[in-house]
Amino acid sequence: MKKDAPLPKGRLIDGIFNGLPYTGPALNLKNDDPPHMQPRLVCEVKVRTYMMNNPDDVRDYEKAMEDVGKGWARISREEMEWVERHETWKIFLRLMNMKYIEPEDLSRVTKEGT
Repeated sequence: MKKDAPLPKGRLIDGIFNGLPYTGPALNLKNDDPPHMQPRLVCEVKVRTYMMNNPDDVRDYEKAMEDVGKGWARISREEMEWVERHETWKIFLRLMNMKYIEPEDLSRVTKEGT
């Protein structure tokens, strides 16, 4: 696209699409774009154990729960166990993170500076 060329009518997709995170290049999406030109929904499974006496684990667990609260992730399995010798909780979490990624057809990608 030339610098002075108008952008296609539609909406700019950069960061959030349909209420979920979008990771990929910025897109100018038209309302009537076919599916191969629209962002694709993917689900990433993450499995992790958190020790609640570790501040980094607490922060990461809180972030995971924020994503669940926003509807960006779903808990597939969660187990909690008291670890007597460390006097803390251990949490096993299997999380499904949902996000959109770039479409198959990248012809509507917006390049910076154009």
